[in-house]
Amino acid sequence: MTDTSIPTIENLIQVCRDAEDGFAAAAEAATDPELKQALGEYAQQRMQFARDLRDEGAVFGNQKPAEGGMPGSPARRAWLKVRDPLGTLDDHTILDECERAEDAAVEAYHAALEAPDLSGCLRGTVAAQFSEVLGMHRRIREWRERFVPAGSRGWRFRAELATADDLRHVS
Repeated sequence: MTDTSIPTIENLIQVCRDAEDGFAAAAEAATDPELKQALGEYAQQRMQFARDLRDEGAVFGNQKPAEGGMPGSPARRAWLKVRDPLGTLDDHTILDECERAEDAAVEAYHAALEAPDLSGCLRGTVAAQFSEVLGMHRRIREWRERFVPAGSRGWRFRAELATADDLRHVS
């Protein structure tokens, strides 16, 4: 790992820690038992991602662990919305915020993989985690569809589920 790739990895570690905290808060706020369990598992997975990145960074000479999350990052701002102090979030709204935060995580991983100075071994770890993040993003979208509030299954809802990637596969 070069000195220029250290900020890239530290950013991913911070994104993972934000997601760990956010998924844990979402799990606590969710009402559906199955959703609570899944969100808790996602928090554990992100904790492991951060550890893996930190450990691999240490192998390549980065001895400074990333601390906390990035206060102004899009992921951090989205996760803060999950921590509703009034406890008024329903499961669908919680999943909306999870998806918004995961959008920022997808962007961070994508940017890291585009960094030219990322070593091959570290690039492999980041690519594997990115694949998991993309899969989780899809699962969160599926969960969100499942928890749509009554009366809101109109055309607008279906349209927002169709992303550019979804439409590319339609011939």
